[in-house]
Amino acid sequence: MLRLLFKMFGMRALKTAVAGGKRPPMLDFGLGLALLRDRRVPIQSKLTALALGVVALVVLNTLELPVEMLIAALLNVPGIGIDLLIEGVEIIAGPLLFGALFLTRFAPREIVQQMRAERYGVYTVDSAPRPPVANPRMFDRV
Repeated sequence: MLRLLFKMFGMRALKTAVAGGKRPPMLDFGLGLALLRDRRVPIQSKLTALALGVVALVVLNTLELPVEMLIAALLNVPGIGIDLLIEGVEIIAGPLLFGALFLTRFAPREIVQQMRAERYGVYTVDSAPRPPVANPRMFDRV
């Protein structure tokens, strides 16, 4: 068992050393918010992501409706006040957070890769390398 643990931690340390240490998180709200502020991302992608954020928030609210009704019934007036406070925060922050998550998928891939490289030092390699472009001045020396 101890050998297995050492092997797992050794592989993790090796991956960290080779990859450069800092890995991007799976759910990167910060990258999505940075993409929302970036002018290179088309406005259509931003609006689509925010619209899907609103849809996700509506779905989430319909799923938590029975729990909210239970809290309101058990706690009466304080429960309704707390619920209204939480709903107000959800209405403002929910679409932004969900939209930020969706925008990492809707934004142009080159911009997302470039911003990830700037934030985390993770550089990706294209699967199909571009053909080299000959310098036209290189052949003028003759």
